[in-house]
Amino acid sequence: MIQRDIVNSTNLRQKFPEIYQDLFSSCQIVISSADSFFWAGEYARFFGGLTIFQKLPTKNFVGLEVLDEKKFCFNNTLLGYNPSNDSFEKIPYEPAKEIRLINFLKDFWPTLDPTGKIKGLRIHILSESHCGGGLGSTGVVMACLAATLLVLAGKISTDEIEKWETATVDDLLHNDDYLDFKKVFRLGWRLTAICRDGNSSGATSFGALMHSSYPIIFFSKNINNFLNHPTIRSPRENLENCQIIEEIPFWGSTLEEIFPFRTPQPWPIDIARIYSGNLINTEHIFKSLSKLNTDIEKLEETINKELVLQIKNKDLSLKNLLDLENEHNQKFSYHHYLDIMNVTTVKLLLALKNLFTVGSSEELLRQFINVINQKQDFNHFLGHSTPLLDKICRQYVDVIAKENELNVAGAKIEGIGKGGHVLIIGPNGTMTDKFTKETEKLSEEAKKDIFLDWASWSDGFGESGLKVDQFLPERKYSSFISPQCCHLSFYKNGNCQTKLIEPENLKKIIKESDLAFLISEHKIYIKGKVLSSKEIPSAKATIEIIMKIIENPQLTIKNKSFNNHSYGQNRYDLQSKIFIPLNKALQKIAKKKLDFQIHGDIYDNFSVSLNIKNLNIALIDCLK
Repeated sequence: MIQRDIVNSTNLRQKFPEIYQDLFSSCQIVISSADSFFWAGEYARFFGGLTIFQKLPTKNFVGLEVLDEKKFCFNNTLLGYNPSNDSFEKIPYEPAKEIRLINFLKDFWPTLDPTGKIKGLRIHILSESHCGGGLGSTGVVMACLAATLLVLAGKISTDEIEKWETATVDDLLHNDDYLDFKKVFRLGWRLTAICRDGNSSGATSFGALMHSSYPIIFFSKNINNFLNHPTIRSPRENLENCQIIEEIPFWGSTLEEIFPFRTPQPWPIDIARIYSGNLINTEHIFKSLSKLNTDIEKLEETINKELVLQIKNKDLSLKNLLDLENEHNQKFSYHHYLDIMNVTTVKLLLALKNLFTVGSSEELLRQFINVINQKQDFNHFLGHSTPLLDKICRQYVDVIAKENELNVAGAKIEGIGKGGHVLIIGPNGTMTDKFTKETEKLSEEAKKDIFLDWASWSDGFGESGLKVDQFLPERKYSSFISPQCCHLSFYKNGNCQTKLIEPENLKKIIKESDLAFLISEHKIYIKGKVLSSKEIPSAKATIEIIMKIIENPQLTIKNKSFNNHSYGQNRYDLQSKIFIPLNKALQKIAKKKLDFQIHGDIYDNFSVSLNIKNLNIALIDCLK
């Protein structure tokens, strides 16, 4: 029997540091959030139903690499962790998703950055969860992407995102101090909808912004009612794509905020998430979402033709009995099936509430597990299950029930079905070695790669909301960045790009730059040649003053901004000992001029400005 390693974000980072180093060394900004699994509402959420889901202890990371060309694309390698072989593998990203999203971003980014300082972006994705098993990861990834775009464009601050962790959900949704929360959520939801051709309830994008180790509850207005909206069905331009998402009503909260209870509080159950061996293609799923409704419409037609006319009694009506003609003119499938789904979801919500507010008595534990099994029973009726999924549920329930004195266990499909994951639930301490052996047995019998994806008793529970892991313009670095790296701010045509560079690339950048300032060593280079004290009287002062000017958006500062620096007291000293020597060296070595102007009085109230569009300037600061 193979020993399974702990699968959570902390352990994966320790085990695969090189994977994370590749991500953080390439990106100006990286934002992450925990992935999630569904307790209920996987199907009903697309029809306005209630959704209950929860954080996993693994995360999704989204990074943006700034490009020096007008290009928006995904990185060639998007990685996701596979617990089955304990390695990171390429994520099978669906081409249709990529095309829709990139087409939108190409037109959307200029609305965030109208000056065109950043020409293009490459999107990096690193997922610590097994991808292709459900419908949760896309919403999380898109929420992270929305946040990276808005932070990089300066539309929201990293400090603001940090505040969301301690704010109540009620404040996040209704307090004007947190308007940026809804800005990120709406954009994340919209990006998810664009990927899925409109099919998104917003649930997992909302969950990505929540910080909680307990279930999250969410519902929004029936997205199915909007799929024929012009901005979804036939947008006139890319910027119009799924614009209606900005207006759809929604509500969400966490279990501990709806039903206040003492936190932290241990879970009274063990939960396992089993991968069934079959990937889920979301494009195919969304095309089949309406199948249930189509089947019922055919049934209605048959009833009308073959049964209704046979009941010849004016006081009785088969149509009324089956509610085929209800006062709201709703379809039979929506009116009845969704009601049943939502009722069982509410029962599950109340059962979860009782476990934490009343206690995990035998009666309450049985009630909770009974609702889980009712959910799976209804999956059969909807046609979401398969013989293999049934077998997985049945065999695990049998094994776990025998391991506890209550003789109880529960299992249900997680996701829309036909593949993906199965949730297994039992009392604390019942997921023993027999559980692991059963996984190996099922995999061998089914000739499928069935494996334990998440185990609450060993991997723990997740809780993380959005987290800014790295943002170079604010000198916020990931711990995975080597201390040998250097922080580079590179100015070309007046625009600045910030990135991290390895020590071995330093010489090349210094040689190719018209001006390179090695800040920590107080050295100035022109085309790779270091200036001596004869050529520049004070390299340290020159670096400080030039940096102050070019880091100012107007490229102009007053002498009072020099913080009582000696060169800020006299414009002639500033000109003769800083700008003229630097200009002379530039003309001699790089054959270029330093375009500067000084205006004002001699000793006070003067200003200096630069035009750097003709120069490539590198500001280099070593992290160590």
